[in-house]
Amino acid sequence: MLQGSDEWHAMRYGKLTGSHATAIGNNGKGLKTYVDDIIKDLHTDSVFITNKDTERGHELEPIARIKYEFETGNTVEEIGFIEYTKYCGVSPDGLIKGAKKGLEIKARNHKKHMALLRFGKVESSTIWQMQMCMLVSGYDTWDFVSYNKDFKQSIYLKTFKRDEVKIEKLKAGIEAGTIMIKEALSDPIVQAEIEWYNLNKENA
Repeated sequence: MLQGSDEWHAMRYGKLTGSHATAIGNNGKGLKTYVDDIIKDLHTDSVFITNKDTERGHELEPIARIKYEFETGNTVEEIGFIEYTKYCGVSPDGLIKGAKKGLEIKARNHKKHMALLRFGKVESSTIWQMQMCMLVSGYDTWDFVSYNKDFKQSIYLKTFKRDEVKIEKLKAGIEAGTIMIKEALSDPIVQAEIEWYNLNKENA
């Protein structure tokens, strides 16, 4: 399925996903807040609010993918969603054909891209996201790419390996988050509200 399509949104509906891997891995108040948002979204037509960075990312990601293929010789397979459990899954930016490797693409702004070129420090949230992708996919390595067309070195590339410490933390967070989702969905008040909302939406 195509990422961003109605089918893709439906597949992710009510699930823990890689975009919140930091909260899942830290398994604390942030995870509870995230689960509360998941349950809230089951009762509303949640609309993802874009900003300049996300819009830029959607526009430039295909170009970055092609440039990555050219510079590495790798062939990227685009994929919609990998379901880990009924309550969890990820949407990788790509999987590398013929290798147990995936791809995470960020179209970083000038400031962040320059910092990556100079210091090579990838944000913690992105690292957590890639580790969750490795957990769900079963893959061993993940390439991170930052792309900014306004630089001579427009591609910054760094490869990450599975971090078993983070993997175990993610497993624990997924288990905890799943329990919270199930508990919320078994609440009669939540059940009644979701049923009422869906019935009214169908009749609208």
